[in-house]
Order: sequence, then C-alpha cells, then structure tokens
Amino acid sequence: MDGDYAYEVLDRLRKAFPNIKFRSEVDPFRGLILTILSQNTRDVYAYTAYRRLDEMVGLRIEDILAADEERIVDAIRIAGLQRGKARRIREAARFIASIGGSMEEILKLPLEEARAKLMEIEGVGWKTADVILLFYGGKPVIPVDTHVRRVSSRLGLTSRGMGYERVRMKLESLYRPEDYMDVHLLFIALGRSFCRSRKPRCSLCPLNDICPSKT
Repeated sequence: MDGDYAYEVLDRLRKAFPNIKFRSEVDPFRGLILTILSQNTRDVYAYTAYRRLDEMVGLRIEDILAADEERIVDAIRIAGLQRGKARRIREAARFIASIGGSMEEILKLPLEEARAKLMEIEGVGWKTADVILLFYGGKPVIPVDTHVRRVSSRLGLTSRGMGYERVRMKLESLYRPEDYMDVHLLFIALGRSFCRSRKPRCSLCPLNDICPSKT
C-alpha cells in the first residue's frame, strides 16, 4: 500500500472521529502510572484505578515508595492484574528515584536512548515506552497496541504475523512524524468502534469502500 492510500485512510478517520484528543498528564511519571494501569483493561477502569490511587496513596514518587504494596493493590483493583501492576508501579518509582527523581532527563535523550532507558524499568516493554515517548516526550514514534496492529493489518498497511517493531517501522514509513499521534489515536478509535476483533462492523465503517478486508 502506498502513501496516498495511507493518507486517504488517515484523512477519513480524522473526519469520522473529529474529537479524538489525548488526555495528557503534565507529569510524565503520572503518565507512566496511567499507562501501566491501562495495560489489558478498558480505559474507564484504568482511569478509575488512577483516581483511587491518587485518593488512597498519592501519585508522587515518594507517595508510591512510602505506601504499603497491599494498599496500592487495593486502590487499583478495578483495573485488573492488580498485583503485577502494583509491583510495576513501585518498581517504576524506585527506578526514577534512583536516577534523580525525574523522568525529564530520560525524555531529553535521543529517541533510541530514551527508549532503552525506559525499558530498564521492570514491566515496561516497547509499547509502554513508546506511549511515554510520544505523549510525554514528543518523540516521533507510533506505539502499537492491539487495535493499531489489527487495524493496520486489515487495511493492508502491514501484514499479519509482523512483530511489534516491524509494524511500528512500517507505519512510521507511511506517515509523516507530525501525524504519528493522530495515527495512533485514530487507529485505536476505529478498532474500538468498528474494526473490532470479533464481529467487526464493516457495513458502518467509514473505510468500508477502500478496506481490502471488509466482510
């Protein structure tokens, strides 16, 4: 698929979802907490867990480090996988504290260096690192979640079976860096609304007439 097709997709998605915006946190560490909470759950549960953690524990690095882990587990229970997420949140706090207590220095590094540094945190993989780099560091990267992977494959922009890095690099080759945020957010919106894993709503999809996988 060429660049013209890729931008036809993006232009249509912008018209179909004109109000899709990123709800940004000012503090990158809080953003990291929210990203960890959002793993394998719906946004509504992640945001509820985030608010409860703020109320019951606090969201500063020192709050997380001072808290009993069971209290963190209880606060974020609604997000699911709460023990693993609590452990990762505490490990993230310890790591950031060990390098001076701020993520800003990491985000100032060149993209690949910043990515590698973030992935030193237990439980932070490619996607979580890339979300932080794009949303909080303004880095030119397209995070690939399950929706982005599924949508891009069905649209013929990538191929089934591609690994994370191949999907990311392929999408980044098709779009300009200033459009990476929209690509990420709008592919997710399409995946949630129409291009679902099961029972996709192809007849209602704004890309129905150009999608090679429509049913």
